[in-house]
Amino acid sequence: MRRRSFLTKTACLGLGTALTNLSGLLSSQQVFAATSDSTGGLTTLRFPREFERVGANLEETVVKGLDLSHLDLGFWKNAQIEATYFLGCTFKNREVENYLQEKSAFLLRPFDGLAYEPYRSALYTPDELMAKTASGVIRDELIYRNYLAKGKLSTDLVEALTRRIHDFSMDDGLEQLTTDISSTDMVCITGGFFQPRTDPWFRKTAKMARLLGIENKFVVTGGGPGIMEAANLGAYLSEYDESALDTALGILAKAPEWTDQNWLDRSLEVLEMFPNGRRNLGIPTWFYGFEPTNLFATDIAKYFDNNIREGVLMSIAKGGAVFAPGSAGARQEIFMVATQNHFGSTGYIYPMVLFGKKHYQVDTHVFQLLQEVANENYRDLIYGTDDPAAVVRFIRHHPPRRSTK
Repeated sequence: MRRRSFLTKTACLGLGTALTNLSGLLSSQQVFAATSDSTGGLTTLRFPREFERVGANLEETVVKGLDLSHLDLGFWKNAQIEATYFLGCTFKNREVENYLQEKSAFLLRPFDGLAYEPYRSALYTPDELMAKTASGVIRDELIYRNYLAKGKLSTDLVEALTRRIHDFSMDDGLEQLTTDISSTDMVCITGGFFQPRTDPWFRKTAKMARLLGIENKFVVTGGGPGIMEAANLGAYLSEYDESALDTALGILAKAPEWTDQNWLDRSLEVLEMFPNGRRNLGIPTWFYGFEPTNLFATDIAKYFDNNIREGVLMSIAKGGAVFAPGSAGARQEIFMVATQNHFGSTGYIYPMVLFGKKHYQVDTHVFQLLQEVANENYRDLIYGTDDPAAVVRFIRHHPPRRSTK
């Protein structure tokens, strides 16, 4: 993930420079830039406290999304500016901007008129995505509507750039997350989006995720409804006793389908009753924006580009991967993880649990196929079961091991 994050940053910087050469595409107020040969090994400042800590020493530094309008020209004349990048920052006046440009700093200004903030300094929270906008719709829905209006695969260069910067900000937020929580303590749980809250596998998945939370595993999902919501719910409620899960499932059963009008309202009712859940992660995408983001993931990395999102989802958690019943997407994800284990490409080999013996061994033969293609790297790390507790035991007894490749 670090390598792709670096490449994304480099692409964003390069595209920003290219934009300055496209006369008429943006106003002179939108982009100012100067090129730099140095884009690796940079320090990134995302928060005011970080900027205050480094003071005027801004050599080989990226300053991202900060309001610097309180700093006058005198401050900047005393600053060390070399291989310095300002992405989405605001300044006191044009005099400051011109001075920084003369010092060969790179300035990529904020973009106006967007439903989203490309230069985010952190992941989303459920409250942020659910907040009502001036138009009366929630922010998550407004972003999705704009995404569809401009095209999922937009050919507009500026829109393509801002989406890419936004998705880099999600990468960046996840990099920060993995400094707090080891990726080897993360377990990814995937499965179908279509299971209602009354489905037996919804309950089983929630119970399994709760047990993983009790084991101090950090649960990661695709952030949507169905199995994904069940896993985020179970992880969130692992701070409470088992009766909390039964209570929550009873409330959610009043709006079982994600298409139900009160689907989000029932989630909010559960959160109001149990406000202090365990931290966990959802990684959804506006590419499948018709699927609502579930509210039980405390941290949300929502992407525009589903290919990037899938790569992140299937590689960030190196403590194990659990695959509950699903359809084409779940099968794709199984073999994405298998490929990573096969070649040791994430640096770790980790357990794979196919959670649903009838689904994966009788109705389909995915389990058998996975065993056939597995090499010695991970053949012993493949397991099938219907028992939530057995999933947890297998992961506990099969910790991730470093790849030798």
